[in-house]
Amino acid sequence: MAKREKVSSSSKKESQARPDIYRYHDYREVLKVWLEYKKNTESRFSLRALAKQSNLAVGYLSMILSGERRMPHETLEKIAKPLGLNPSEKSYLELLRTVAESESLDLKHEALEKLRRFRAYRELNVKEVEVYQYLTRWYYVAIRELAHLKNFQADPRWIQKKLKTKISLKEAEEALSFLFGNGYLEKLDDDKVKVVDKELLCLGGVYRLALAQFHREMLELAMASLENTKVEDRDITGYTLAIPKNRLGELKKMCFNFLRQVAQLEDKSLSPDSVYHVAVAAFPLTEVTEEKK
Repeated sequence: MAKREKVSSSSKKESQARPDIYRYHDYREVLKVWLEYKKNTESRFSLRALAKQSNLAVGYLSMILSGERRMPHETLEKIAKPLGLNPSEKSYLELLRTVAESESLDLKHEALEKLRRFRAYRELNVKEVEVYQYLTRWYYVAIRELAHLKNFQADPRWIQKKLKTKISLKEAEEALSFLFGNGYLEKLDDDKVKVVDKELLCLGGVYRLALAQFHREMLELAMASLENTKVEDRDITGYTLAIPKNRLGELKKMCFNFLRQVAQLEDKSLSPDSVYHVAVAAFPLTEVTEEKK
């Protein structure tokens, strides 16, 4: 019996520890963990009490926690003080909210860049920070692929000259430092460079945001190529069609299969001399509206 009481006491003490919110990526998860913490440390605290102190409807807060409603900035302002969040925790929660709820991709990225300034976030989310940095700078990916060329030189000036869209020497230096430091590239004894096969490990929300930025940058480079690249050195084509919405899955599968065929061309034994980016895009030009019967 004494042993059971000891475990229960330890468990209760652990549940009362102030949550380390910097390890979380979802603001709703932060709220749920924090509410549980408050309930364990304050006998009169409840979701209803929080709603009353914040001048909000308890049903409204419940819908936010369940994902049925979004949480606007104004709501966070109202609940931050009753929750007992310190300024740093409040700022962190607001940034998570912006990443999740903002309609602007630019604001999402700005918020994520600010999240990376939190030392605790960087220390607890090493892989997420790494993959985000890799994908949101198109030339990191391009330089890694450049390393497949026989004459590749891990020299910022050589890289700057080789890339069609110019980057600064500082950007080239930072890219090389990142790629070697995080194991994307490896220096061999004969001064050659090896491209390391590496899986990109990142949580859903951060990965999707980073990937969206990567595609946006690549599409911008595609637009620029219409003016700065000879027709014989590029191929940008498209097809506009009318299809039922329920065939979108079929269209996505066709795009996926095409890119798998493209990947089969990547035979390093054939001594590549150029780096290309191939993109297949399918996006709606119209809104889907239900016809009145």
